[in-house]
Amino acid sequence: HVRDAITVGLLGRLVPEKGVDILLEALTLDERLRARIAGTGPLTESLPARCRDLGIADRVDLLGPIRPEAVEDFYRSIDVLAVPSMPTPRWTEQFGRVAVEAMASGVPVVASRAGALPDVVGGAGILVPPGRPAPLAEAIAEAGGSRREELRTAGLIRAETCSWESVASEYLGLYLAATATASTPPPDRTRRGVEIIVVAYGAPEMLRAALLPVVGLPVTVVDNSSLSEISALCHELGVRYLDAGFNAGFGAGVNIVLADRLDPEA
Repeated sequence: HVRDAITVGLLGRLVPEKGVDILLEALTLDERLRARIAGTGPLTESLPARCRDLGIADRVDLLGPIRPEAVEDFYRSIDVLAVPSMPTPRWTEQFGRVAVEAMASGVPVVASRAGALPDVVGGAGILVPPGRPAPLAEAIAEAGGSRREELRTAGLIRAETCSWESVASEYLGLYLAATATASTPPPDRTRRGVEIIVVAYGAPEMLRAALLPVVGLPVTVVDNSSLSEISALCHELGVRYLDAGFNAGFGAGVNIVLADRLDPEA
C-alpha cells in the first residue's frame, strides 16, 4: 500500500459528461490516489478495460449501482468526493445533490467549475476547471490531505444551509417578499426585492395560469421550446421573453437570466 493513500469517490450516472474518464486520468498522475466509483450507465462495460489500459485497475473499485440505504456507507468509505462534470453544448450539471450529501457526511468535495456546482459547493469545497486531469488530481490530494479538516468543517456548515428547514425558510422569505405591497411590507425590511424567473417548455395555457398572478412584478420567461405561442403570450402580458434556442434543462435556463438580470440588485 502506498503511504498516505487517498480514496476518492464518484457517485452518479456513468456517462462521459460526468467526467468519469477525467477522474481515471487524474489517478494516473498521483499514485496515492485510489477510486471507488458507484453507479451505472453507458460506460459501465468499458470502464474495466479503460482502467487496465491506464494501468490503474488495482486502484479502482467499480461498485456498480448502490441502493439508497447504502449511500451513507459509501460516503464513509471515501476521503474525498469528486464531481468532475463536463459541460456540453446541450447539458451542464444541475444542482449536484451528491455534493451536498457528501458535505453533510463530513466528506470534502472537489467539483468542476461548471453549471450549478459553484453555487452548490459555495466556498466549502475546491473547484477545478472541467476536463483537466492535473488540477483535479492536485485538488483531490489537497482535499484529502492538508485541507481535509478545514473542508470537512466548512462542508458541514454549507450542507446545513441546504437542509429542508433552511430551504423552507428561504422560500417563506421569498413568498413574503413577492406578496408584499406598499401597505404591507415583508416583516424583514432588509430583504432584497424579488425577480421571478420562469423556465418554460411548451404548455402556453399552463404558463398563462402561472404568469397571471405575478403580472406587474419583474418576470422573465426563458423558453426552452422556442414556441411562437410562448413569445406571443409574454408580449400580451408584458413579460420579458428570452428564447433559449434549445432545451438545456431548467438550470441552464435559469443561468441565462442570471447573466442578464432585470434587477441586478434583487
